[in-house]
Amino acid sequence: MSKNSNSLLFRFVAIFIAFILMVLTACGLSTYFMQMSTYQAQVEQNAHNLANYLQELIKADKQDFIEYQNCILRYNDKIKVPYNFDGDYLPAMAEYYSILAEEYPGMSVDDDIPFEELSDRAKIAFAVYTHEYWLNVFEKARDTFGARYCYYVTPFPHEDEYMIYIIDFMREEVQIDGESCIALGVVAEHPRDEFKNMWQAWETGQVPSGYDIADNEFGKTYEYYAPLIIDGETIGVITVEMDAVQLNKEILRLTYIQILGAAIMLVLCVLLLLWFLNRKFIRRLGFVVECVKEYTIEKNPGIADKLDDIAKTRDEIGALAREISVMIRELDKFVNNLVKTTRELTATKKHADELKALANKDALTGVRNKVSYDNEVKRLDQELEYGEKRFGICIMDINFLKKANDEYGHDKGNIAIKKLCDMICKVFRHSPIFRIGGDEFAIILRNSDYDDVEALIKQFDENMMKLVSGENLAPWEKITAAVGYAVFDPEKDHCVEDVFRRADAAMYEKKVQMKTEGKV
Repeated sequence: MSKNSNSLLFRFVAIFIAFILMVLTACGLSTYFMQMSTYQAQVEQNAHNLANYLQELIKADKQDFIEYQNCILRYNDKIKVPYNFDGDYLPAMAEYYSILAEEYPGMSVDDDIPFEELSDRAKIAFAVYTHEYWLNVFEKARDTFGARYCYYVTPFPHEDEYMIYIIDFMREEVQIDGESCIALGVVAEHPRDEFKNMWQAWETGQVPSGYDIADNEFGKTYEYYAPLIIDGETIGVITVEMDAVQLNKEILRLTYIQILGAAIMLVLCVLLLLWFLNRKFIRRLGFVVECVKEYTIEKNPGIADKLDDIAKTRDEIGALAREISVMIRELDKFVNNLVKTTRELTATKKHADELKALANKDALTGVRNKVSYDNEVKRLDQELEYGEKRFGICIMDINFLKKANDEYGHDKGNIAIKKLCDMICKVFRHSPIFRIGGDEFAIILRNSDYDDVEALIKQFDENMMKLVSGENLAPWEKITAAVGYAVFDPEKDHCVEDVFRRADAAMYEKKVQMKTEGKV
């Protein structure tokens, strides 16, 4: 088997390997996402079940819960829930009832005395024990339903887009009267654009169909929300965070098994197909390639005779050999004419390029001429239609060129023109420069010249003044020029010509100023 045949076979192998990988990837992904869809549906159902469970517990204790929430909002900085609280809320409950018995002997809350009339001490004791109770409930419910995190919040009344945490699984430590306690009533910003479903649950009183995505210390999680409604009034939002990326091991095992089985079948089929392709086609195709390579090196039309045997077959390779044989014989007839024609076209193109360059070049200064400027204006006008905004035009006009021509001759005037052009080119190095009249130049400000135009004009004026003050220069070499510029302003300009007119007006204004100041 030839080297080139092996190379082609290798490419077929690479193609089939890529095909196998794509099929296996598609198969694996389809299995993965089908299983994940089922998994996520289960996760979402667990989240809703947990929220419903907590809702029912709270509604069963609704009045006490409302009073507890009000206490958190009012006394959060005085309620001492131990930071190391282990779930045993009975001592706090006993403390609360002990205070009731001490301060209101023989009286029952709500029946004999309204909760609102209790002392601050009793209310704080009530809040301590109730918070410990609900914190214990939330933590056990979280573990039972497989959630990562669950908490209960209500909007902070003094700031928009802020929530105050009433029950929070995440404990934040704070010192109250020298004791290490759980921080209660923590306020956190929840922007509406990031917590859309949370605010929807609060504002509509309905369970949102979607979820918010959070990325916190628990990793990436889905946040599900359920409004807490008591007696027809929404008083807060229960939030359940579920793991967004954990996959069941069984899902991965089934995916791997399916990919492995498909891989074995595909590899066997591909090996059989490669053997057939190599035996039936690649060897014969390799001979055709060798013949073409030999003709490329030797340019011998007799190579077409070698292809005649393969050309007798009636498959695509035989058809290819026939076409190559005909092509070799035809190429031998026309190659000389082709070389001759190519040389003539090359010479013609070179001549055309030279003529085009001359047509757009000013003969005196070597910069672009008025024709080139007009073409550039047309191109800029087209760019304006597509939103081009960053360009400007600077106009420079030699002062008293006619006087120099009349007094010293046009050859001296030409020296002045070339000196001005040389000064312009040295200052405005990043923009195209055009001679658009006998004594007038235009610069289309682009790139850094656009950003630094004020500094560049100042530099040009300084260079011009140094030139004028030179003692060893002839009068016609001490040239001055008026400069004016304008940048494109979409509120003033509709086309490039509008910018040119404003630049030209600025130039004439500068020329008048220079005459007034005696600088010309």
